[in-house]
Amino acid sequence: MTVIDRSMKVTRMKTVKQYLTELDADKLVETYYGKRSKSLADYYYDAKFKDEDDEDTEYYNNIKNMSVMEFAENKIKLLHEYIDYLKTLDITESEDGKQGIIYAYRCLDGYYSLHESVCTEMVLLEELLEDPDGCENYGYIFTKFSEILGFLVADNKYTRENIYDVIADVLWNASFMGYRQEHLEEEQEYQTKTEEDPEEMNSYDSPEEMFKAIIGEDGLKEMHLRTYEETEESRKLLDAAEKAKYDYELFSMRRERQILAEAVRGLSKTE
Repeated sequence: MTVIDRSMKVTRMKTVKQYLTELDADKLVETYYGKRSKSLADYYYDAKFKDEDDEDTEYYNNIKNMSVMEFAENKIKLLHEYIDYLKTLDITESEDGKQGIIYAYRCLDGYYSLHESVCTEMVLLEELLEDPDGCENYGYIFTKFSEILGFLVADNKYTRENIYDVIADVLWNASFMGYRQEHLEEEQEYQTKTEEDPEEMNSYDSPEEMFKAIIGEDGLKEMHLRTYEETEESRKLLDAAEKAKYDYELFSMRRERQILAEAVRGLSKTE
C-alpha cells in the first residue's frame, strides 16, 4: 500500500472552496439548474399544484401567490446566498482524516439519441492509490459543509474542461440536507435508527430491484414488455445496448481514476 504524506503537493489540486471562490457565480448558478432534469418552470408548477395536505403547506401556499418569474428569481437568489454562505466557512478535516477527491468522467444519457453527460464521483486518496480500478465511490450528502469544502478536485483534463458541471454537482449533493444543512441532524438520527432496526427501511440498489421485490421477476419482465411495447427479441437488443452503455461508462470512470492516480504518484516522486 502506498503511504501518502498529506503535506505533499497533492494539494496542487484545488479544493472545492477554492473553485467556489474563483468561478463565476452567475455561470455556476446557470449550470446548476441546467444540469438538473427539470427547469425552474417545472419546479414552479410542481410546487404550485402540490397536494394541500403536504406537511410544508406554508411554503407551497406562498408559491401559489408567485408568478413563474418571481419563483425563478427567488430560487436563483437562494442559490447565490447558499454559495456565498459556503465561501464564509472554514475547511475542517474529516473525522477519520481521509482525503476526498472529486473527479469527473463521461456518461451517456438519453434513450433514443445518446449524448455525452458529465458524471462526478468522490473517491478517497488512499484507496485510489491502492486500487484505482476497484476503489469505492462515496456519497457525501450527509457530510458537513466544512469537510466537503476541503475535498480536492482532480486536475484531470476532463475535469478541468467541465469544472462548472463538476462544482454544480458538488453543490447539489452538499445541499441535499438543505442550504444550511438544516435537516442534517434529523436525517442522521433517522439513519442511526434504521441501522439499529433495518426493518424500519427497505433499501434497494435500483428501481428495478424495488419492483422485482414487489412484483417478482416475471412481473418485472411483463412490466418491461408492456411499458415499452417490446418483444422478447427487441428486449434482448435493448439489454445489450444498456450493457454497452454501462461498459463504456465504467471504462471512462476507470480511465479518469488511472490518470488521477498516476498524476498523484508523479507528484510524490518529485517532492
